[in-house]
Amino acid sequence: MAPASKGALLNIHYYYCYYYYYLTHVHCLKIILIQEAHDIVAHAFVTFRIDYCNSLLNGKSEYNINRLQRIQNSAAHIVTDTRKYEYITPILQNLHWLPVRQLIHFKNLLVTY
Repeated sequence: MAPASKGALLNIHYYYCYYYYYLTHVHCLKIILIQEAHDIVAHAFVTFRIDYCNSLLNGKSEYNINRLQRIQNSAAHIVTDTRKYEYITPILQNLHWLPVRQLIHFKNLLVTY
């Protein structure tokens, strides 16, 4: 494994832990904030963090993309107050969120065009 790819894997691992740490704090804000404000905070956190440098995520392994997808799924469950084992596809469609793989592809096409 090349040092650059090892660093990229560590970077994704760092962000994976970082996202879950802050998602738990966003979930705790539900007690303090009204529902609309909580949804805005959670949505802004997820879209900002997953969109950040997503052109670098193009071509990453399926394992790493799936880890980011789990973060997005957890955020969607927090925003919609659904249980962990409910189907995520209709939830993402109701929130108008693209799955991570498609989001990366869309953002790269947007920058290119």
